[in-house]
Amino acid sequence: MPRIMITTLRAALAAALVASGSAPLSAQPVEQVFAGKSITIYVGYTAGGSYDLYGRLISRHLGQHLPGHPTVVVQNMPGAGSLKAANYLYEVAPRDGTALGIVVESTALEQALANPAAQYDAAKFTYVGRVATSNNIFMMWHTARVQSIEDAKLTTARKSG
Repeated sequence: MPRIMITTLRAALAAALVASGSAPLSAQPVEQVFAGKSITIYVGYTAGGSYDLYGRLISRHLGQHLPGHPTVVVQNMPGAGSLKAANYLYEVAPRDGTALGIVVESTALEQALANPAAQYDAAKFTYVGRVATSNNIFMMWHTARVQSIEDAKLTTARKSG
């Protein structure tokens, strides 16, 4: 099995275990915690993209590594850059470990910036990891006055001073 797949599976397993530990469970044997249950991975984007691919990859293997071997399914819930799914997880989804989410990595930042679409308290989510890293880049037009981070700092300093 390729190393990236092993890393992905480990992250998925950790996510499910932490999520299942975030809600009180009944006094049943650990082997039966998820027996007969279905775990849904809510993906905040449409089918076919990378977030969808991550969710589907995890769903193929996760159930085999959890007590009771639950069925794991993916449900796409696009909208507002995945904030629709984040809102659903916060307001509606069960809190018993059967609802997991793959949403934008800036979920907490969206709340901090007072995005009206962010109808959740990011501090109350249980963050368990990530499936892949995100390499962000910033671009500007070649004739723009600001061509580097240093230019941006100087422009900001001139405006505030």
